[in-house]
Amino acid sequence: MAASALIVFSWGTLFMGRDALSNDRGLVLRILPLRIHLDPLEATVFLWYVTAVCVLFVFLCLRGLYLRFFFSTRRVTLTDTEITAPRSMYSRTSVVVKLSDVRSISVSTIR
Repeated sequence: MAASALIVFSWGTLFMGRDALSNDRGLVLRILPLRIHLDPLEATVFLWYVTAVCVLFVFLCLRGLYLRFFFSTRRVTLTDTEITAPRSMYSRTSVVVKLSDVRSISVSTIR
């Protein structure tokens, strides 16, 4: 998820930055029944603001990926009495299941 968000916001940064650099026209924002008219200077400021927000999200995605890949201690542990596994794909907390509570086990192959 973070990787796809990184791609989307990177493209957003590139395209919005390009538009902000070469903007010489106004902008009309249509938000349901409301219309906001921006002159060329206001439109350029708005485009730079959107570019800055995209850059912020790119850094947040990079930080999340960095922390996930280098500082994550997610592992599955099987002992004589229990199994410990991460709660979900992005969770740092673990779930402990006692083997005596397991009612059935199935095996599936994923290609």
